Amino acid sequence: MPKAKTRKPPRTTASGSGGKHTYVPPKWKFDEILVGLGSDTVIGRKVIERGYPQIPRSTIAGWRMRNSIPPFWVPVFIQMALDDNIIASIDDLKATDTE
Repeated sequence: MPKAKTRKPPRTTASGSGGKHTYVPPKWKFDEILVGLGSDTVIGRKVIERGYPQIPRSTIAGWRMRNSIPPFWVPVFIQMALDDNIIASIDDLKATDTE
């Protein structure tokens, strides 16, 4: 005689926004750096010229969409922006509540 199958209870999902992540307003304006430095290809070349590993263009494009740069790359990009006179100081990147 076959053994009766026991049903597992249904999985509960996060309630609220219907997704795993909720929107958090940006604290930094990284889009100013990414726009100021040029296209994804130009940014990739500048990173290689500084002796860092190549970053795929699709990765940089994703950073643009999210207005986010991974923590490892933040100092490199801030220094490139300072060197290219895109920003005068790091304080220029702080997002305000009105933006």
